[in-house]
Amino acid sequence: FQALSAIAALLADRLDDSAALDDPAQAGTDEITLWRALRLMALHPDDPAYAAVAGPMFAATLPLLQSYPPPLRARLLPIAAETIALGGPRAQATALLAQNKDDASLRFAGAILAEAADPPAALAIDDALAAGRDRLLRLRAARRAIELRLSGGSIDVATAARRMQALLYAWRGDEREIDLRRRTAELLEQAGTPRAAMALLRETEGLLADQPDAAGELAALKARRASMLTRVVNAPDSVSPLEFVAAAEENQDVAPHGAAADGFAGKLAEQLVHAEMPARALPLLERLMRGSDGAAKAEFGAELAAARLTQNDADGALAALADSDEPDAGDALRLRRARIGAQAHAALGQPAQAARGLATFDDPASLRERARLFAAAGQWSDAEAALVPLLAGLPAEGPLDDASTELLIELAADTASAHDAERLRLLASFTARLPPDRAGLFRLLTDPPLVSVGDLDRSGKDIRTAKQALATMGKK
Repeated sequence: FQALSAIAALLADRLDDSAALDDPAQAGTDEITLWRALRLMALHPDDPAYAAVAGPMFAATLPLLQSYPPPLRARLLPIAAETIALGGPRAQATALLAQNKDDASLRFAGAILAEAADPPAALAIDDALAAGRDRLLRLRAARRAIELRLSGGSIDVATAARRMQALLYAWRGDEREIDLRRRTAELLEQAGTPRAAMALLRETEGLLADQPDAAGELAALKARRASMLTRVVNAPDSVSPLEFVAAAEENQDVAPHGAAADGFAGKLAEQLVHAEMPARALPLLERLMRGSDGAAKAEFGAELAAARLTQNDADGALAALADSDEPDAGDALRLRRARIGAQAHAALGQPAQAARGLATFDDPASLRERARLFAAAGQWSDAEAALVPLLAGLPAEGPLDDASTELLIELAADTASAHDAERLRLLASFTARLPPDRAGLFRLLTDPPLVSVGDLDRSGKDIRTAKQALATMGKK
């Protein structure tokens, strides 16, 4: 009685009421094996993993199924054939289709079986069934056609995702819809649109929220969404800053927690700044800075200072650097913080103080920046002193490239402004090694000053040289 009641429930699509078929006491007959296979595929339709279990069960009980009354056999035989074609044994599926070659209800099983050996033939069957009148068969055939074209390379993953999305409106309300949504989300992520993928998963969670027996499925969907968000966080350049920010804010319920939360929030804040939304990043960065210590605090402080600078808040930037000063910061972070501090002081009209903030760094970029800041403050001797160490990096002989030429011209200008005649004489020895179009300007900077009427002729040449140099610089 329990077995017959469960079979009746299964035929009426009341899957919950068919659970008695799984009772171990029911085992031992072909009848139960057959109906257990049918129940398994009703619970997990078109799932290859479950078809691999149910296929041999169907194959072993085909004689029993074929002995059923015609209406029942007509309903169940296509399910058995499709499952055997999907999960094996394939030889049994081939024999079954050959025995029933005039049975149109087994065409879809034939398409599944042909996918490996003859994809064009399988596609032709799928396309024909996808244009038929049976709504469920249309969905199943259309989906397999999309997958077959994707695996064969005739469509890309973005096209496959769009076509799968179109199928979402073709079938609603059971495991087939949920599985189609999962697969579509996977394709959307692969197509480079993870935000759309996560939105689809969130919508799917909403469909299951009121179902008391869907807790496991809900948890699995949330886990998928969390994994997608983690992949976006770990590769922020894979999407635009605006997409990154939107995806992070829309999926805060699955954002990392604990120690991983700082890395997530830091990348979110960085993307907010890149997306030209620094005002939204400021409170987030300040919270991260206050809640951290050591190098992490120094890094968040630097991010906060940089964000405040974009808001023209130089005082706030300096305050952030002061509040996050940590001895554990590494050399690279210390240099970055010093440069942010120098920018803030320069924005406040304090170039000399900005230059002194870079005093402990001797890399070429910092020395050049210090020289420019000292020059802006009119402290020419300090500007000259900042550039002199870079002379050691010039080639000992031969023509000089553009970068070396620019360095020498900058140093000559600072040296001339500092009235350092001795240094100018030393620099003049480089004139012959400079490109001809820049040598005139360099000579103008390094020549001795005009001191008598006899120098007037040279002054005219100097003026012409300066005009030519300025014209060349203007064109560049």
